[in-house]
Formats: sequence, C-alpha cells, structure tokens
Amino acid sequence: MKLFDNEARYITITSFYALSILQYRMKPHSHARYEIMYVTKGNCTVSVNSDTYPLSAHQFIFIAKNVCHSLTVQENAPCSILNIEFNFQKHSSSIPLDYLLTASDSFRSFFESSYTNFMIGMDSSDLGCAFKDLLLHLEKRSRLMDLKKKCELDLKDNIALIRLGFFRVLIELSRNIMLNNSKLSGTQYIRKACDYIDEHLTDSLHISEIAEFVGISRSYLCALFFQYHNCTINDYINNHRIEKAKFLLKSSTLSITDIAFFCGYNSRQHFRSTFCKFVEMNPKEYRLLNQNSVKVSTGYSKKLVDSSGIKTSNMAAEYIVASSNV
Repeated sequence: MKLFDNEARYITITSFYALSILQYRMKPHSHARYEIMYVTKGNCTVSVNSDTYPLSAHQFIFIAKNVCHSLTVQENAPCSILNIEFNFQKHSSSIPLDYLLTASDSFRSFFESSYTNFMIGMDSSDLGCAFKDLLLHLEKRSRLMDLKKKCELDLKDNIALIRLGFFRVLIELSRNIMLNNSKLSGTQYIRKACDYIDEHLTDSLHISEIAEFVGISRSYLCALFFQYHNCTINDYINNHRIEKAKFLLKSSTLSITDIAFFCGYNSRQHFRSTFCKFVEMNPKEYRLLNQNSVKVSTGYSKKLVDSSGIKTSNMAAEYIVASSNV
C-alpha cells in the first residue's frame, strides 16, 4: 500500500505553528492530514498508536494521515517545536506535485514508498532551516491577507516563496528519511569526526569543515556530539588539545609558547586561558608540579612513542619522548 494517494496531484498546507511549550499533554487524536513535527530545542515524547518515542533537539517525526498520536512535554523541561500539516488533493492549488516528483529523486522515492504509520529521524541536512523559512513566509501571508488590496504584488511573491519553501521542506524531509534509513549510524559519524579531529588537532579546526568531511550538516554534527560526548565540538577539541599540552609540559623542554602553537593555539594568551579553564591552573604551574615525572625530549620523528613503546596520537611537536627511567 502506498504512503500517498497517487491520484492527488496538488498539495495544500492546512495548518502550521511554532511554539515554545513549558508543559503540555495532548490527548490522543487523529486527522486526515499528514504532519511533520520538528524539535528545535529541548525534549518531548510523541506517542503513536500505543508506543511512545522520545524526541530531542534536531529530531523530527513524520506522521501519516489517520494515525492516532499525541504529544507530551514534561513539567520543568520546556520544548520548542515547529509543526506543519498538509494534504494532497486532486483539484488545482498553489503547490503542484508533478514538478516536485520530476525535480527530486529523493522525494519521488519517498512519495512512492510503501505505507508506514510514521517515520522518526535526526536532521542530517537542512530540514530545520527549511522549516523555519517556510513558517516565516506562511506567517507573512497571514498578515498580507488582511491587507490584500494594498499588497497584491507582495502577496503574489509570498505565495511563490511559500511554494518554493514547502518544496524545500519536502525535499529535505525525503533526504533525511533516506539518510536515516540507508547511511552511516550516529556512532559511525562520530567516529569519523573524532578521527578527523585527532589527525588535524594542530590545525585551525572549523565545525563546518569537519561536518563537510563527515558528510552531514553542521547542526546534526553538533547534536551528535551532545548525544555521544555530552559536550560541544569545541569543548571536545579543546579537551584533546589540553591533554596533549599536559603531556608536552611534563615530558619536554619546549617553551610554553611553542607548546601552545604545537597544540593548535595561535597565541600564548589563548592557550593559557583555555588551559586554566580545563585544568584550573596555568601551564607554568602545571609544569612545576609535574616537571619530575618525565625527563627530556629532543629528537624528531613522525610519531610519538612513550616509555612503554606504545605509539601515541600524531602530536604536533612530533618529538620522541624518553622517560626518566631510560
């Protein structure tokens, strides 16, 4: 059984909203419309038929028509949500379906897919941005309708923007569903990102570049780091850089300025402030407390090897370190 009615050739948006909810319990209900819900901030739970599913920031759910569902936002756990409902019809409207089926392979695959009650996924492209833009145009149309005679040209432009915006939402939705069904898992994305960070720790790292390398959106990558590491990407990078710096402060005679540059910081001051944030003392104090733990380092190599012969990560300084027992 097909998810959508193949005889319907036009799309109509029936309702939309953007809400920040402090606490809410929706009664189970169903309607003859398709629904997309996108969480921009916080957490909620969505019940579909008799099953309950948690949703967090940058996750979405697509619910087919006539499917019983409800929404719950717990007390003291606010949640921000974008929502749109739409339907397909046989009569002409402002959003023709045929163009979208021709222009987007992802949407055509989604449109022709077998029937399912709902689909949940993580935004790994730009669904959130597309959703926000569309709701802004829909809200503007509501205002323009009140001034129709004075703003006929603006209204016509706005309808065109709504059509394009909704096309974009459906394409991004389709792409995300395809990605969530067929591509790497979140764990694999995180592993790939962490490997890239380790290999480029001494470079000037940018989140957008990491996301491009991994093959997902910037927002999805940020959400994954919160999910798997409970920290931001920048905190993850800085933590690894500081661990490298601590190793060099203990094991080498390099100056603090050199260590700062070897660990990816472009100034001693920036390095010092970050080090204090993570270690709760400055680099000089840390070196004085730990200066007897490991002796000198002078040689140069492409890999670091510690006293036990275990190869460490690619350190920026790329010095061979000898322990005080050698």
